[in-house]
Amino acid sequence: MKSMVYISSSTATISMITPQDIVDRRPVPVLRRGRPTIYYIFLSCTLFLFLGSFSSLMVQHMPIVERDFRTNAVASMNSAQNTKVYLFTGKMDPVCGPSNSCKVFTIVEVRA
Repeated sequence: MKSMVYISSSTATISMITPQDIVDRRPVPVLRRGRPTIYYIFLSCTLFLFLGSFSSLMVQHMPIVERDFRTNAVASMNSAQNTKVYLFTGKMDPVCGPSNSCKVFTIVEVRA
């Protein structure tokens, strides 16, 4: 959890010192000028990662609550990673490949 706190706070610090441009009256990094919404989703996931990991460290004496905060932090970290991949590549699911031929599975309810 300590490493997640360090990573999320470093990411927030780096995002504040990068050169920024104003898009729709909001600051966006110059390199990501075309996708400001995805950038803000990435920052939100980073914020939730910090909140979950820091809260997990603060409530270590309550194991059930600590586990919930840890789960929230890991889920936010995964969301931030996926958003970062989309931000840099433009593909939401890198597993699909260049043809985007992903298989979609549906859940069918069987009634007896």
